[in-house]
Order: sequence, then structure tokens, then C-alpha cells
Amino acid sequence: MSFHRLGRLAALAVCSIFLPLWMSGAAEALPVGNGLSQPSGEAGCISADQPDCAEAPQSWFDLSRGIAVGANRVLVASGNGDRVVSLDRNQATGALTASNDAGDCVAVHPVPDCQDGHDLGSPADIELDKSGKFAYAVASKADSLITFKWVGGKLTQLAEAGCSAFRGDDFNDGSCQEGGVSMIRARDVALSPDQQNIYVAAEGGGGENQPEAINVFSRNVSTGTIGKLPGTAGCHSSNGQAGCEDADGIIGLRQIEVSPDGGNLYALSSESDAITTFARGAGGAITQKTNNVAYCVSADGSDGDCVKVPQLEWANSMYLSRDGRSIYISAVRQNGFNEPPSGALVHLRRDPATGKLSKPAIGPLCWGDLSGCSPAFGRFGGQAVESPDGRSLYVSGVVGITAYSRDTNGVIVPLKGEGSCLFEAPFVAGCSKARIVSFYPELELSPAADRLYTLGISAQGLEAIGNLKRHSVVIGGLAGQ
Repeated sequence: MSFHRLGRLAALAVCSIFLPLWMSGAAEALPVGNGLSQPSGEAGCISADQPDCAEAPQSWFDLSRGIAVGANRVLVASGNGDRVVSLDRNQATGALTASNDAGDCVAVHPVPDCQDGHDLGSPADIELDKSGKFAYAVASKADSLITFKWVGGKLTQLAEAGCSAFRGDDFNDGSCQEGGVSMIRARDVALSPDQQNIYVAAEGGGGENQPEAINVFSRNVSTGTIGKLPGTAGCHSSNGQAGCEDADGIIGLRQIEVSPDGGNLYALSSESDAITTFARGAGGAITQKTNNVAYCVSADGSDGDCVKVPQLEWANSMYLSRDGRSIYISAVRQNGFNEPPSGALVHLRRDPATGKLSKPAIGPLCWGDLSGCSPAFGRFGGQAVESPDGRSLYVSGVVGITAYSRDTNGVIVPLKGEGSCLFEAPFVAGCSKARIVSFYPELELSPAADRLYTLGISAQGLEAIGNLKRHSVVIGGLAGQ
């Protein structure tokens, strides 16, 4: 899942304005750990501009919005570059290198050292399938879902059978299947655990005829090709328009996730400030669950139709735990240029048998600086990833990356003291310094979970990918170099 919720300008504003203010302030002491470290020199990061990092071609990471990590390669969706690029990955060290070979880059416009692609205007997210043979990207300007595969070590874009787009857009060239109006401003992509389906969240273009929508595709596991489900089974929109089924609570649709057991799809929406539940059925078709208040959680309770959790206001990212029993939601609000952001990391429990959601019976509902939360300065707002053993949760936010310990009930507690978080400029007590780990980085674990990669903007406004080694013998602490 791509974390591009706040946008580049907002992140840069935080860096340039709030950094001096926060550096002068004290912070609470939160826990000691030793779970992540960053290799020194070029092995620790890759960038087109950042000193002491491995070098990548200019514009490869320009407004990068998505990252997918495979065994021996890392894919990056470059929003401003209208391209998808592939980096070589050393499995032993985690180090990333750019080969400068045309086979490692696909772009819309004729670009040196890139292959010509199509329907790639502003890629917003990218995901690898479990086999590592196919990758799926969504592009917000081209209103498209695109398939890539590797042919003889070369990153290759599939033709019409691997692409679906709204053909009424100026940013696509008619090389794709017709995806319809419901694909306008596609922003998030999710694969089902059985790999049989792909789901695409689209923001819509505003107005009654271009609503937010969840699009449903079938997938051929052998060939990677895709096909949108026919009729209204192919999409659910916020107003029932665009040839879709009607869906409640998805205004401002930002993210979709399929539960690990494959039974449900959850949609997170920022304007509705809600998480809504869909059941997955035959062929991957989804049906919204509305017959019980526990199938929806919102900031205001939606007139009694949802469980009320006020801390979900400005919700912008969610993570479903590996055991399928917890959902963690990051919410963050920009308070203007005079104050730092406020927000929370909210914990909800999920019943795998029914898909219903509830507030946790054990442990805090949320960590952050909102009313009703346990205090945790800046340790919220971004993406989350979980260790394979389920005992650690790593969360990006205002303060780089924070490690939370996690128990069998899903209860999380931020670690305390030195090494409890990684940040480029350790102005908060307990944070260790790490290069290229700034505000709200996107996080992605390697397949073996021994490496954590960060994609984001440095305090100097430079875009880069950081390589962090994960020490599984410790339950989630951090140590930067």
C-alpha cells in the first residue's frame, strides 16, 4: 500500500517550519530497544541527490508514491516521472543499486535509459504478487491499472489484457481495456491473499458523475492478465453512479485492504472519517455489510450506523495484522503553520469469523495527542508494518519510525528511551539518528522480513530510499547509525 496521504508540499512544510520549533522542545521518554540498524555508506540508502548514498538517475524518485520489495529487486512508482523503475537488491546486505539499463525503467514519455510505456500518468501505488513475477501499479492521471512482468530480466509492461483504464482521459492512449469512469484518479491497489483478485480504490473526479469507487478485477495467476468483473459487480461507488453498486461511507476514499483470511475487504475514507466492511464472495465479488453497527467505525458514529471513535477524524492509513484480529489506523491533522500536526494511532479489534470491528477490551484505544489517547508525541500519522512473529509494529509518522511492542491481544506500546525511534534529526528524546528517515516515510518489509525499506523525503527535501536491517532477536526496538 502506498502512503502518499499528506503530499509532498505538506511534508516539506513540516520539515522546513516545524523542525526548528520541535528541536527546542522536550519530549516524553518512551522505551529502549535494538531492533533496526542502518548500514553505513552507500549500502544504507539510494538517491539521485543525497550525499553518501548510492546514486540513482535523476528523476527516478521524483515524487515517488509507492514501493514494492521482492527478493532481488525493488520497484518504485515515480509520480512526477510518470514511470516505474526497478532497482537491484543485494539479498545479503539489502543494498540497492541502479543499473542504468533501459530494461529497469518503463516511462510514458520518451526518456533516456527507459523503455516506452503507456497509461502510466502519475503512478500512485505498486504491489508485487506472491510469486514475485508480476507487479501491479495504479496511475492517478491515467486512471489505470497496469501489469508488469519480467521477461529475460527485463521489466515489461503487458498489453491490453494486462491493463484497464478510463479511456475518456487525456493521459491514456487507448491501449487498455475500458475500465470506466469508476477508475478516475486510481490511487490504491490491493491483491487478495489467494491472488485471484485485484481491488483498486479510486478518488473520483468530484461531482455526481465521477464518484469515489472500489473496482474489482479477476486475475489469471499464470499469465498475470486482468479483467474487470461485469456489470455492477465490477465496482462500488459513493453514490451508486458510474455503473456501480452504491456504497456508504466511502466519501474521500483513501485505502483498501483485504483481510489475511480473505473473508473481508475494508475501506478507509478520510471525508467520511470511517472504516467500512465488505464481504468477499464467489469470484472475488464484494458486498457491503450494513446489517450491524459493528461493520462500520467512524469518528462521529454516522447517526448511530457505526461504532463511534472520535480519534478517527482525519484517518489516512490503516494496517491489518497478520493474524487478522487487529486493525491499526493512523490519523493526522495539519494544524496550520503555527503548530505541529496532531493525531493518533488507533487500535480496533476484528472478529475473523464475522468481520465485525470493535474497540479493544484490553489496552489503550489509541496512542497520540488526542483526547482519550495514551500520550505519544509524533508517533502516528503514517504507514505501519508488522514483524513476522507479530510481536512488533513499526509505524511511520511525524517522528520518523517508531517501534511498538505488540502482544497476542494486539495491544501495542511504544518502546522507551534511546533507540525507541529513528529520525534524520533526533530532536526528540529517545530517537536515534538515521539518514533518509524523515517525516511520514513509506515502509515496506523485504520478503524475508530481515530488511525494512523507507521511501520518503529527507529534511533537505531530497527523495531517497533507506535500507534498514531488522534484528529479529529483539522485539522491535530501533538502533540507528
